[in-house]
Amino acid sequence: MQRITITAGIGEDRHGHAIDPQALQTALAGIRATLAGAFGGYTERETYGGWINDTGELVTEPGRQWVALTDMAAREADPAAEAVAEYVRDVLKQASVVLETETVHGRFISAPVVAPVSQTA
Repeated sequence: MQRITITAGIGEDRHGHAIDPQALQTALAGIRATLAGAFGGYTERETYGGWINDTGELVTEPGRQWVALTDMAAREADPAAEAVAEYVRDVLKQASVVLETETVHGRFISAPVVAPVSQTA
């Protein structure tokens, strides 16, 4: 099983401009749909982080982190994860995002599929 983690800032774009709230909501909706489509689902977390910009200043901002687990083999999951991370970078207009991929021991614990019982009055 592969765990894909993508972390991105959502406070400002690559030029240091605040991300418009409506544009952010649109971007987040697209990211969520893309992750679900690529891996079947995801978990989203709020983050807060910092980085040093080109002028040596510490920039801090809120962010998001998405974690997806997949039964795909690493050779399939890695390129899919990179494509999703590039999408996240582009739609949030970031200079970069963090992509982590790792093989983990895990499994999906699913309920058995049972047909619904019809009720008669």
